[in-house]
Amino acid sequence: MDSVTIIKFVSLLLYPLGLVFLTVAFGCIAFLRKNHTWAKRLWVSAFLLLWVGSTPKVAIWLTAKLEGQNPPQQVTDYQKHDFIIVLGGGLRLPADPVKRVQFTGATDRYWLASKLYFAEKAPQIVLLGGNVYPQTGLKAEAEFARDLLHEWGVPQYDIVVETSSRTTEQNVSQLRQKLMLLTKSRNGQVDNSVGTPELDSGVESLKLLVVTSALHMPRTLFLLNQEFGDSVSLTAASADVLIRQDATPEFKFWLPDAGAMHLLTLAVHEVYGRWFVQIKGWLEF
Repeated sequence: MDSVTIIKFVSLLLYPLGLVFLTVAFGCIAFLRKNHTWAKRLWVSAFLLLWVGSTPKVAIWLTAKLEGQNPPQQVTDYQKHDFIIVLGGGLRLPADPVKRVQFTGATDRYWLASKLYFAEKAPQIVLLGGNVYPQTGLKAEAEFARDLLHEWGVPQYDIVVETSSRTTEQNVSQLRQKLMLLTKSRNGQVDNSVGTPELDSGVESLKLLVVTSALHMPRTLFLLNQEFGDSVSLTAASADVLIRQDATPEFKFWLPDAGAMHLLTLAVHEVYGRWFVQIKGWLEF
């Protein structure tokens, strides 16, 4: 079991439903040890966690708080950039019995990237992302995304793919080297470097139009700023916006809903992801 798989497993236990499960389990242990007072406290806590975690009001509040940091704009409102950067995610890859790529609620990022390209907001699209859990004979997600964009009319020579990263942190780390190579290629330079090159002045002056889901954008920009500092210019192009105004009756926002727990899990995943990077940085320091 590699480090990415271990992190994914531990995360499951820290998400809302996982915390409910752990709290119930500890309550059972306390009961078996005849500590009935603590057992009752833990079981009541599990009930409250389950109710709060499945309440739309809570899920919508946290999701909207994250999405609201980088609200979407009209395609025509963006300035010209050097590259459109698309973070991995959003596609359901073909696996038995399905023989084709399927869309998810996060596939809008690829459609937005194509619209930005055709609006001439950048001359090239960089697609980031391998497969979180590699499968023999299954190509990387970024390659499926490239095929999708090509079907929509984007020339393959204007699509660059990165296929080895498995997490957002790895997306950003691999982007650094990919931009270095692309900049040298544009300038007609031959790259003979070994390992990860340092940023040169060409890369430092780049303007990047970053495309990912609105929920994912705060963590993505945090990681990009941590990786590049002020050396590149970043513009958020948020897609896949989940929270919109609708006519849902207020009382429904306080009733338990499985979809709300899923939404809260997505939002908590982004919060945990940022915390993990910060803690990792503190430990390395």
